[in-house]
Amino acid sequence: MDDFLLHKNTAAAIDRAIATPSHAYIILGAEGSGRSQIATHVASKLLRINVADLAFEAQTKRIVPAPSIGIENVREIAAFLKLKTTGNSAVRRVVLIDDAHLMTIEAQNAALKLFEEPPADTVFILSADDKQPLLPTIQSRVQVVKIRTPSMQDALVYYVERGHTSEAVTRAYMIADGQAWLLQALLTEANDHSLVKAISAARSIASKSRYERLLLIDEIVRDKSYRGELLYAFKRLFAAALMQSAKKDLKLDVGLYINRLQAVLRAETSLAMNGTPKLVFTDLFMQL
Repeated sequence: MDDFLLHKNTAAAIDRAIATPSHAYIILGAEGSGRSQIATHVASKLLRINVADLAFEAQTKRIVPAPSIGIENVREIAAFLKLKTTGNSAVRRVVLIDDAHLMTIEAQNAALKLFEEPPADTVFILSADDKQPLLPTIQSRVQVVKIRTPSMQDALVYYVERGHTSEAVTRAYMIADGQAWLLQALLTEANDHSLVKAISAARSIASKSRYERLLLIDEIVRDKSYRGELLYAFKRLFAAALMQSAKKDLKLDVGLYINRLQAVLRAETSLAMNGTPKLVFTDLFMQL
């Protein structure tokens, strides 16, 4: 892929998947790794169709969690598979399932029947941050493509050659935790990227007074997905600042960012245990 930096082992695994396609893959990568974008790239290459072409949309079915993937989504896939395909290519249809780890057990059991007897011209491409939530029977039927994190040195070479400063690359790499798609988005200031927007918002919120932060809570807690993205953004910003402070031996700043990271982790834990979002963010914003 030319769009962003990939670890050489990941690039090789993608090339193998395209050269000798299996009936089902799962692309594993953390948030910001570009797993969905890689899935789209593989689908495009298997179908030999540019993503921008109308034919690509006609020959693919994409399932996106809202907020989970249920039995009705599997029925959509089954209906798609009943449609006739044309041409004589080996792969004429691709099913993309984003964030497959969010599939309900009911949906997984229903999808298993499709994986067991897939049409000969169809490839399933799942993407997820972890395969463990998936049934063992599904795991056994998909080939794994793992997205590995490129090294800081590789990122510096790749992006400095493309006109970015080493300081900007280093800062973006630490914020992105080396995740390739988020790193690319940060360096190119891709404001349509949800995590880039969340990181920008987190940076702005952290710079405000306690009173100003508290005024934002009602708006923040309305959107469940945004709450999670914002906490992730705080975590990445504070982790990067902690690393930079430790490198410069700024002991007071190290203590500050450790405390802020701990506050974010407590907020994540509280939300995961069904804590009241408004109370969780009030507590967090009082500690930033």
